[in-house]
This record gives sequence, structure tokens and C-alpha cells, in this order.
Amino acid sequence: MIKSTNHNEYTLIIDDLTALTPSGVTALDKLRNHFHIIAAASDQNDTLQLSEQFSEHMQKGLLLALCLSITAHVHAQNITLPDILSLEASLTRFHEIERAAQLKAFDQTKSADWKDLLPSVGVAYTPSGAPRPAASWSPLQILDRKEKERKRKLDRQSLILNFEILLTDRLYKLRQLYHDYQIDQQALITTMETIEIDEKLFAITEQKYQENIIKPSEYLTSKKSMLQTRSAVQAAKQELYNKKNEILYVAKWE
Repeated sequence: MIKSTNHNEYTLIIDDLTALTPSGVTALDKLRNHFHIIAAASDQNDTLQLSEQFSEHMQKGLLLALCLSITAHVHAQNITLPDILSLEASLTRFHEIERAAQLKAFDQTKSADWKDLLPSVGVAYTPSGAPRPAASWSPLQILDRKEKERKRKLDRQSLILNFEILLTDRLYKLRQLYHDYQIDQQALITTMETIEIDEKLFAITEQKYQENIIKPSEYLTSKKSMLQTRSAVQAAKQELYNKKNEILYVAKWE
């Protein structure tokens, strides 16, 4: 297989390193300098435990596979968002449900109209000083009931207005987050285009190193820079994924 392919021409993908047999490990060791290898483990701890069973260069390979496993997980994260209109519609639906629930609770606290017109019951005394039950009613109760009704209407209108203001504020925050997300997404796309060039340049450097054209120190410096670039890209992807989740939460997306 090595003789029939060029150096770094193909990429080998291994789903689970923990399933490798000793002979498979030996084969992987022979192939690691000829192919790009992307590998993963069922568990990060399994990879670390496996690395203890092999030689130093294979330990490095397995630890690299652990990093690739983490990288592959980040790659698998979907950072695509629904369009802003769909997000706004989702937030508006949630807002309307929340407002309806608040208004329903408010309306249910209203007492029946007839209760406001009940007379006041108390104790009165006869001219001889003997107590007796008494009831009193005043025309002011009608005015008081109308005033309470007017106040309840104003309170209800205030509640509706507050929810309208709240929706405006929520939509503004959502749009701001979405705008920031789009800027970061475009920056990541540009970075990915750049890293493609960096990967090709590093492949050339690696080829020169394999052919003993450059010093090991030059190769290691280039490799370190490439790994740092890859790490920065993965960190940017993770940050974008976190922002996506924040936007979906703010939009009450289901």
C-alpha cells in the first residue's frame, strides 16, 4: 500500500483506537509516516491507557490521536444557525405564550362585581343598649367599585405595554447576537481559507524534512506553528458553537 501511493497522498481514518490489536498497532506505526492519520477513541482515558502499552514514538502517535479525537468532535459540532426571521418568529411565539399566561393569571384575580356591592355587616345597639345585627350600605361603594375597575384596566394595559417593550428589547438583543455571530462566522471562513494554504506549505516542509533537505529544528518550528494555528481555529469554532447555542436559547428555539 505504501509503494502504490505517494507520501501524504491519502488520509486514513480510524474510528476507535481502543479496538486495535497488537498487530494493528504495528501496522499503524509503519503507516504513520506515509499517510495522514485521523483517529479517535471511544473515551479519552482509554487512549491514555493504551499509550502506556506502546513504544515512545507510538505513545506520541496515540496522544496525537487523542488530540485529533477532540478536534473531530469539534468539527462534528454543527455551527449553522436558522435564519434571523425564523429565530425572531420563535422568540415572538414564546413571548406571546408568556404574555397570555400572565394576562390569564391577572384576570383570574378579579373578584365578582356583586361582591363589591355587598353591605357591610356589623353590630348596632337599640335605644335600650341591647346589641343587634346591622347592615349598612353606601352609594360610595358604587364609585369605589368603578374606581377599582378603572385601575384594573389600567394595570392590564400596563402589563400588555410592558410585554411589548420586553419583546422589543428581546428582539434587539437577538439581532445583535446574530449580527456578532455572522461577523465571527465570516472571520472563521476567511481563516479556514488561509489555513488551507498553511497546510499545503507545511506539507512541503514536511516533505523536505523526510528527504533530509532541512534541519529538524526548522521542521519542528514549522510543525509547532501549524499545530498552534490548528488549535486557534478549533478554539474559534468552539466559540462560534457556544454563540450559536446562546442565540438559540435567547430565541427559545425548539
